[in-house]
Amino acid sequence: MGRLLMAAALTPSRRLLSVTTVGPERGSLISSSACLAFPTCMLDTPATARDALRAIVDHIEPKSLAAWDSVGPFVALDIEALCTTTPAPASATSGVTTDTTGASQALGEIALIQLCTPGIPQVFLIDVLTLGKAAAVDLCGPLLTNPRLKKCVFDCRRDVEAIAMQWHLRPAGMLDLQLWYTAAQWKVRGGTRRGGLHYVLKQEFGINRESNDSPVTIAMTLGNRAVWDVRPLPQPFLEYAADDVRHVAALVVEFDQRRRGSPGVGVDSGDAKLPAASPADTQTSLTTSAPPFPTVNVDAASGKLLMTGLLDGVARITDAYVQHYASDAVRTGGGSTVTEELDPAPNVVMPDLLERYFGPAGSCKFCGASGHSEHECFRKKQGTLKCHHCGELGHLASSCFRKHPQLLKCSYCGQLGHVSSKCFLKAPCKICGGPHPEAKCHRYLMPAAVAAASLGSSTASTTASTVTPSASRRQ
Repeated sequence: MGRLLMAAALTPSRRLLSVTTVGPERGSLISSSACLAFPTCMLDTPATARDALRAIVDHIEPKSLAAWDSVGPFVALDIEALCTTTPAPASATSGVTTDTTGASQALGEIALIQLCTPGIPQVFLIDVLTLGKAAAVDLCGPLLTNPRLKKCVFDCRRDVEAIAMQWHLRPAGMLDLQLWYTAAQWKVRGGTRRGGLHYVLKQEFGINRESNDSPVTIAMTLGNRAVWDVRPLPQPFLEYAADDVRHVAALVVEFDQRRRGSPGVGVDSGDAKLPAASPADTQTSLTTSAPPFPTVNVDAASGKLLMTGLLDGVARITDAYVQHYASDAVRTGGGSTVTEELDPAPNVVMPDLLERYFGPAGSCKFCGASGHSEHECFRKKQGTLKCHHCGELGHLASSCFRKHPQLLKCSYCGQLGHVSSKCFLKAPCKICGGPHPEAKCHRYLMPAAVAAASLGSSTASTTASTVTPSASRRQ
């Protein structure tokens, strides 16, 4: 992959960059661990920001396709906004807020734009507050709205809403890694929960960000302070912002390795093999044509999800979220937030959307139950697994019905309390056709004596009815 080396001189106020292109332009590979070591560069002047953005565009655009046939060259994107508190919409009947998690609240004023691409060993932090909103929109707008410049994000909802509402831009060419991860869970386990960035990093890389992020997390959650308006930003805040896109870039590399079925290979920056598509063609391909539904498997040795066949569907569902969270704000000229969320809860993806773009939910290939994969099946492992949530043997916390009661919902009839493999509407009693198993059928459980007595009484009554008339005639 083309390498852009930054000859940098650090001053107390900013890092001045001289960008030159050296090294091979094709065929080199970037590993996920290399993304985690990229240094940070704060851009607080129009000249430095313009140079960095031009380097990113020049690196990505000549080798990128508008359609998501492959990951290819990309840029990891995230934003940090002032931590102003905006109350959630009040209920029409009770007059109180219906969601206190903050997930349905719009972000405050955009303070930073973070960018990272594996082809340039640097994390760029564009200081929006110092540059000013007008200059930031002028500089970042072409990158955000160009569908040929692929942008990978983690949970696009609030970021897209902020960009559309505050900057009057509709982002294009985006891929949501959280949706990618959830789609894989859906196809393997039937899960709909959104895993947070910290959770996914811990599951896939064993990285625990909570200890390093605690000063920033405390500052962002306690009190009603803007937090990100301090200049110069303290070092923990700089590293927090940079880690967001470092980790997003590393996840893209890891997921692309699994999509290819070649763990440890990295992202290939070779030439694209398909003809370029126009922006109009891209929008059509993202919203109309649908490939066959994918089948996702779990690596037998490591237990990790193999992300094969999901990329096009992830791009399509991401575009659906972008349309929902950006279209209203752009059409009304900004200033209006989203009043109706696309998902039933902040931490889940609507099952109808997952089924529309990825097909039916998956289940365990060994026992047929949802909530776990064959690799995690306690029946296959003869009950040796132990849940860390309830302490019982036979299942994991990820499939614990006490922790996740929505997992005990039948995908066939929609009722709670059982899974589709135990659904009696799907497989009724073979004896009487009722909604129960054969072993509990009232006809099956009827004692032989009761059946004989019932048969005998009916015989006796029949005999009495035939004998009594002759007796009366003898009398």
